[in-house]
Amino acid sequence: GVGMDAVQIRYHLTSIYDHSVYEAFSRVVQRLIPQLPTLENLLNVLVSTCSMEKAYLFDVVSKLYISTDSGPVETQSVELCSDMIDVVLDVSGIYGLGPSHASIQ
Repeated sequence: GVGMDAVQIRYHLTSIYDHSVYEAFSRVVQRLIPQLPTLENLLNVLVSTCSMEKAYLFDVVSKLYISTDSGPVETQSVELCSDMIDVVLDVSGIYGLGPSHASIQ
């Protein structure tokens, strides 16, 4: 059997009153993606090429960030991006996707 010394346990302090649960689930999902270093490298190239401050790759439905560039993660910017995703989804729900995207629905 596997001894407890071989098992690496990670935990994240979360709350339902802020975005910490999204941060924790994002970290869990990132650990499951074998291509994460490639995604991080591509985001580094994007940040460098476009003179961006920071880049995140989000899953829109779950609002989890799948990857980010190698710069430090700022919780406030993740929360802002998550809130902006909500706004875009709300507005697109009200006004629709338009006639050019009618076949998607």
